[in-house]
Amino acid sequence: MNRSLSELFLSSMLFRQTGVPAAPEDIREAEELLSLRFSPEYAAYLAAWGGAAFGDHSLTGLGTADDLDVVTATLEARLFHSAVPSSWYAIERVGSQGIVVWQDFTGTVYWSQPGRAPYPLCSSLAVYLEPAES
Repeated sequence: MNRSLSELFLSSMLFRQTGVPAAPEDIREAEELLSLRFSPEYAAYLAAWGGAAFGDHSLTGLGTADDLDVVTATLEARLFHSAVPSSWYAIERVGSQGIVVWQDFTGTVYWSQPGRAPYPLCSSLAVYLEPAES
């Protein structure tokens, strides 16, 4: 099944909003600070929810706790993930092994660990989260 992120969130008890919906100017400012563009899916997520937890996933966002702020998380993760292109942003930090889940402007989601080449996981954030619903 390939549902939108909003459809996935609204149809599941696993969803918890953790941020405040972001204004367009806040989204643009975050993109400028990171020198990149968010995917349309991620920008829409920020505008609708600000931040979210879904199952075991704590997603980055805007208007969230500092450790989940997309700008802070991305800038910190870039220090240890030199093989990751600067056009990617962190959508989740996983565990204590330094694993980061990233997304690019096209919506593709990637996994990386310090010292290893990143690899693609799936085509969108919604697809990435769908297994959590099972």
